[in-house]
Amino acid sequence: MDEPPAINRFLTILVPNYNRPEALGRLLESVFKSISHASAWSIVDVLVVDDHSEADISPVIETFKCHENFHFDLQEFKCGNAEVAFLTAMKKVKTEYVWLLGNDDEVLISGVGKIIHLLRYSPSLSLILLNPNVTNMSTGKNFIPLQTTTETVLYERAEDLFYDFGFVTSTTTFPCLVMRTEPIRQFHKSFNLLQYGNVYSHTFTMFGAFHNQPALFVSTPLIRFTLNERIEEQAKLEKQSPAGIMFYHQAIGLTRLIRASARITGIDVKTIMLSFEDEVDKDENDVHPTFLSHFIAHFFMEQLIREQENVHKPTRPIGNLVRSEVDEIMSIIIETGDEVLRRFCVDGLEAYNWQSALPAWKVTYLRLAQKTLRELVIEKYKDQIGRMPMNGPKKIAPSTFLMIPLRGSAGDANGVPKTSF
Repeated sequence: MDEPPAINRFLTILVPNYNRPEALGRLLESVFKSISHASAWSIVDVLVVDDHSEADISPVIETFKCHENFHFDLQEFKCGNAEVAFLTAMKKVKTEYVWLLGNDDEVLISGVGKIIHLLRYSPSLSLILLNPNVTNMSTGKNFIPLQTTTETVLYERAEDLFYDFGFVTSTTTFPCLVMRTEPIRQFHKSFNLLQYGNVYSHTFTMFGAFHNQPALFVSTPLIRFTLNERIEEQAKLEKQSPAGIMFYHQAIGLTRLIRASARITGIDVKTIMLSFEDEVDKDENDVHPTFLSHFIAHFFMEQLIREQENVHKPTRPIGNLVRSEVDEIMSIIIETGDEVLRRFCVDGLEAYNWQSALPAWKVTYLRLAQKTLRELVIEKYKDQIGRMPMNGPKKIAPSTFLMIPLRGSAGDANGVPKTSF
């Protein structure tokens, strides 16, 4: 295949940054090496937008600012959240495409060259989802969370990519996301999903901006990222909890983002709620299949559990869901049409409200309900899989060995459709 003609700079590697100067330095070093390996200095910019770090990142800036492609800027206001920082920083991007990176990630040496190759040969693409190489910092082990039967999967509509890979797991990870700049910028300006919830706002913004445009999943990892320790993640998420509601973002926030996205796109709530999700088990280096609907239900019960546990921890208030918020969550669960799921949530609420039961009993009941709910997911998966065509590419769930048909078409390493499968 002949090489396409050279084009002007068209890709920005965007890093919303807060603290972590050592990690940022390692990331930028990997970016520098990958750009150099691809001889891509004429077409790639690197933009670090700092969210008013408390740690001193000036040594990192001094190291890289001598390269004309490396730019450092400051957020106009304190964002306090990675998703807010990303959507705010997009106004500073001047290229057609943007590749989003977290400050503790690493670009593999072939990463930049591969991304450029894909974008140049498939100029219609609006979104690329990458499969990472994941490092568990506790064990030092690496694993690749998503396994597909073809090197790439092509989607005529990004909507189907989200139904296959989810809204709260695979598509949320910053270094896995390459996208066209202007649709994101315009969608955020017009609809600003941050008003419904900060966490996951970038995922639903991408869904809204690209749902009817072509997208691609790439199986071979081009980036490596580390899994944060649970205690670190917990501390981050607690900061995102309005009124102290621990799992606001995974229950109420998600509920409101889904409703807003359905209203804006015209896609019904049930379709979005039935998206497949790949939940990473950080202790076992495994991936467990679930659905967005069951993800919300699980964390709704988790909120009820934490409120009961808080009875004995008055010095660490978590806060209580109010009736209107419970109604919001239950309403969206009912719209899935899943009677078993609805019943689980109703029973959980009844146990939670049972006046004569001790908090410890309620916690035990709700934990058992969560366990049963996870087991029922597999049966629901099998039912959903049985309704889908089996003659295309598939995703493999490592923990269950289920072969999950994908809605896209099989592609080769270059993102070119395969003539036969």
